[in-house]
Amino acid sequence: MQVRYQAALHPEQSRELYREEKIMQAKAEKLWLAADWPLRDSVLAGVSLTPHPHKPHGFNLALHVDDDAHSVQARRRALLGELSCQAAPMWLSQVHGNHVVRHEEYVSGVEADAAVSHSREWMAVVMTADCLPILLANADGTAVAAIHAGWPGLHNGIIARTVASMDCPAQALYAWIGPGISAPHYEIDTPFYERFTTLDKDYARFFHANRAGHYLADLPAIAVAQLRHAGIAEKNIYASGLCSYADPRFFSHRRDKSLAGRMASFIVRR
Repeated sequence: MQVRYQAALHPEQSRELYREEKIMQAKAEKLWLAADWPLRDSVLAGVSLTPHPHKPHGFNLALHVDDDAHSVQARRRALLGELSCQAAPMWLSQVHGNHVVRHEEYVSGVEADAAVSHSREWMAVVMTADCLPILLANADGTAVAAIHAGWPGLHNGIIARTVASMDCPAQALYAWIGPGISAPHYEIDTPFYERFTTLDKDYARFFHANRAGHYLADLPAIAVAQLRHAGIAEKNIYASGLCSYADPRFFSHRRDKSLAGRMASFIVRR
């Protein structure tokens, strides 16, 4: 019997091989879901998926959640490879604020919660795990944006600020609201409720009392109202109806706490 001996791999080579094997396993399943709206011919837009809801075994794309940085970078490359996309992603340092960065001023690590691009060479990207990812574009894709819209961003006007940064009439824009936490899974307290009703009493209709001092908050409905208020026609707003908490294809911080990774929602002109 012939016995073949293989030279031992350096530890770093072994780790790299393991990372690549995990990427190939993830690629056995589709890595992303396309935005369901009428702009598929003009923009490449969608959200990443994960084969497992916990970051150690899932398709986490964030560097800030205590995951192996080399593995995260490998996953990012795998996603871009599956998209067959040469555009440079505008990875943001998200801080739950309302700052919007345009591609002309983008630098790696910039603190912002929305990205706007007017170039095929730059992909607008945001990462979420219950907050709402909102993608915007005009019909020909010459202006696109990605918004990280958690409750602080919604409270502080991130949608209106992004629309105002796109250099095109709001009436010409389309919006897609990606997977985020849905009202049945998003219980909040009275101070949270009052943050919004202090801004506008009309926000009360997006909160439903479920027990003493607590409400179920409908963030997607708040986003739709704010998109309309910013000037986007209701017929041009497409809500995915996908719930990050209920659907294990997505990460959810409220469901899995520190085990949650982050998915990426992205958009770029074709």
